[in-house]
Amino acid sequence: MSAARRSPFKPLHWVKVSRAMQGSLWAELQKHADAHRYLYFTIADLVLFSAVVPKSKDSSKSDGRQKSAGSKSDKVHLLIILIYAKLFCCFDFMQHSYCSEKLKEIMKKILHLGNTLNQGTARGSAVGFRLDSLLKLSDTRATNNRMTLMHYLCKVLAEKSAHLLDFHEDLVSLEAASKIQLKSMAEEQQAIVKGLEKVELELTASESDGPVSEIFCKTLKEFTAVSGAEVRSLTSLYNAVGKNADSLAMYFGEDPARCPFEQVVSTLLNFVRIFRKAHEENCKQAELEKKKAQKEAETEKSKEANIAKNVSR
Repeated sequence: MSAARRSPFKPLHWVKVSRAMQGSLWAELQKHADAHRYLYFTIADLVLFSAVVPKSKDSSKSDGRQKSAGSKSDKVHLLIILIYAKLFCCFDFMQHSYCSEKLKEIMKKILHLGNTLNQGTARGSAVGFRLDSLLKLSDTRATNNRMTLMHYLCKVLAEKSAHLLDFHEDLVSLEAASKIQLKSMAEEQQAIVKGLEKVELELTASESDGPVSEIFCKTLKEFTAVSGAEVRSLTSLYNAVGKNADSLAMYFGEDPARCPFEQVVSTLLNFVRIFRKAHEENCKQAELEKKKAQKEAETEKSKEANIAKNVSR
């Protein structure tokens, strides 16, 4: 009978990956499996767990159009800047996700932990796991119900690999990226493109108005010259972010159609929050236990002193 069957474990109810997708984190970990193969989690350690504007020839209206064009120009530039900021935030998060060695180590140790719990079951011998399985670590509790598997993970990391506890600091743009919806940005980007097309049509139509629209036409030409280049650059950047967003999902072994960028970010953010909370609770519990031990030691010392005093009498 296997050790898993002798132990009172409940399996970790993750969704396991049996075949690593090429280019994914799991494929990368498989390549270095031999170099990193060691017993980080053991059965003994886990015994606690039970498994635009109308035309007009009137000069005053023309002035109004000029002011309107200037106002719209400012708004469009502001919107472009905001979208740029969001796109660069996405890029920054993706880059740090790929480059974080600490995140890779955390994922590897969770994989080892899950396989240790699930050995001898259909969920065992996994080469990876679905991203949302990270959140299930807080669902599996110890037999005494005092800690979850997430607490246990944090406890072991604190003892054996304390340098990994701040892995979330590598993901500097995670929280900011969680507030970004690529679909909404796509709609904003398309609105800018269509808006610029309308301005260009207005410019073409105004050029036949003669001197009355001269200033207005000049304003629009300056606007379209600058904004046209910005919009083309923005479109190129958005397309690049879209491709990288799909690549990020695949990096974690997910299908972008089922697990889009927003879901990847949301899952990682929730995992980080649960992880940090569990670690903080472990630290508070350890401090309470330390104070309790000190108090008991002082009480015992006081008793011994009293006994010695009575004997001396």
